[in-house]
Amino acid sequence: MSFTVLIPCHNDGDYLPRSVGSAAPQLDADDEIIVVDDGSDTPVSGIVQALNEQFPGVYIRCACQPASGVSTARNTGMDAAKGDYLIMLDADDELLPGALDRYRATIAAQAPAWIIAAHEWQVGDERTLRTPDLQGTSERRFQRFLDKRLHIGNLSCMCIRRDLAQSIRFAEHLRVGEDRVLLCVLMALHPPKLEPVPCARVHRRPSGSLRSVSSIEDAEQSQVYDTLFEHPLLPDSFRVFRKRAEVRHCRSVLRMAWRQKRADVYVRWYANLWRLAPLAALHPKLAARRLVVALRA
Repeated sequence: MSFTVLIPCHNDGDYLPRSVGSAAPQLDADDEIIVVDDGSDTPVSGIVQALNEQFPGVYIRCACQPASGVSTARNTGMDAAKGDYLIMLDADDELLPGALDRYRATIAAQAPAWIIAAHEWQVGDERTLRTPDLQGTSERRFQRFLDKRLHIGNLSCMCIRRDLAQSIRFAEHLRVGEDRVLLCVLMALHPPKLEPVPCARVHRRPSGSLRSVSSIEDAEQSQVYDTLFEHPLLPDSFRVFRKRAEVRHCRSVLRMAWRQKRADVYVRWYANLWRLAPLAALHPKLAARRLVVALRA
């Protein structure tokens, strides 16, 4: 078996020595690293060349494209990949020592292994592992993942069969949620295998953790559900979860709008929830807040 470590990069050149340096010592002769430069202001080809010189026994190549977004960058990398398995490592994350050996062992012991989900360390909170609970039926896992109660939070912590990922691909028209669409379809098609030892260190940037009404209310959020539930490879038995997912999204926007005192957003999304699921809209807390908003208007 062989691996392609795929690293999309947009203005993340400063992090590449860390991410590439975490993976390069673990690669066998048939493995490779592909850095996809997604229109960085300063091209990273020079950094990749220096890394090739630093790791002379490792195949590291750079693919360049105009700035098109992370989905397009990942698709470009998948199309160029030669490995049997993909590890989609974010440019600012890193593989932990021995990660590829653990993936190799899991694949050998649990064949056929289409997807392997590993634990992760999160920088800043290394006292607790983020652990994916993969128990239950495929439908149950899918539902829990949509409800954000199943933690498979980062592609850096996953190993995926290349031909499976290529058959699904990332939705290039999405700016948000493109990884969730891919992961949902992956899990619907094949149950993930669990690697119980942490395989990646995920660096959370403060700017990436900020959420606002405007971000979660973005119209593109609804396109995520359109893309997922109309995906041609999603089995029909999973399409019934669409209404549940949309109701949950409405409730998330309502909670955030209430906290941020956005009455206009609360009124609009309460109406959306009422159209989707009147009984859910009649929840005492939601209905009481709607009344408060009306009285304040």
